[in-house]
Amino acid sequence: MKCPNSECGGILIESRADWHYRECGLSNVILRGMPVLHCLTCEHRNVVFSESEFAYKDISRELLLLPRTLLADEMRFLQEEMRLRDSELSFKMKRSLKEVRRWLSWKSALDPISDLRVRLLGAERIFCEPEAGRMKDAVLRMFRTEYQDKSSYHRMIFIQCGNKK
Repeated sequence: MKCPNSECGGILIESRADWHYRECGLSNVILRGMPVLHCLTCEHRNVVFSESEFAYKDISRELLLLPRTLLADEMRFLQEEMRLRDSELSFKMKRSLKEVRRWLSWKSALDPISDLRVRLLGAERIFCEPEAGRMKDAVLRMFRTEYQDKSSYHRMIFIQCGNKK
């Protein structure tokens, strides 16, 4: 296969590598073992995405179990996975639309109770039974044992791609 860089015309080889997956809207997601096309001439790299390797449920699972307060971009990611508009999210959380929009725009941090509500709602709406029930149990267990009300703690999320068993 030829390099997409029109000035190069080099040959692409496929390998597997870690990919900083900024395209998902989060700055802290690394997809491990992604197929990558790499030009031997100009060093251009393209990731090869296939339906099975989009890891949105895996990213959601990791976010739901983060042992600290969700950040605005993480909450927005979960909201999109739940397929809820701002008004629907505020209704389901029993919070004002203004408050939800403040969280989503980095103007205020989630309080621990609202954080837990977002996670439990995410577990219910993103996953199907019986996995949804297991996720809710895991979220509650994490909240009881590991959770810290700290939004400054930033952790990278690593998702293993390809050849899942």
